[in-house]
Amino acid sequence: MIKKTRKTAAYRRVASRLKRLLGEGQVIEGSLSRVTAGSAAHWHLTRKVNGRTQTLYVPMSSVEEVRGWIRRWKEAKGLLKELGDCSRSILASSAPRKAATGGSTSSSSSAGPRPRSRTGRKR
Repeated sequence: MIKKTRKTAAYRRVASRLKRLLGEGQVIEGSLSRVTAGSAAHWHLTRKVNGRTQTLYVPMSSVEEVRGWIRRWKEAKGLLKELGDCSRSILASSAPRKAATGGSTSSSSSAGPRPRSRTGRKR
């Protein structure tokens, strides 16, 4: 059982920040790029899926809003990494340590000759 410690407090702090961030609004993965075709300019949201680029048209009126979604996505991704680090730290501190064995170490010279491999070259 994992006890409440300073490390679990750090986890709760990061989880709280993530919850607050997700409460601010939408999140979306991708990059926003301006595409100029002739005299008209428009915006695309792109992302990689299975090695292929997916493109989504973004209306000019929604560009600033989508920028906020992308910013929140990046921040949420960073917070999830922090949560993973906290979890590793908690798990490492709660795992029982292996006791150091004080037995003698055997060297390869005292073990005698090594048996020959049967898969080696034929003579």
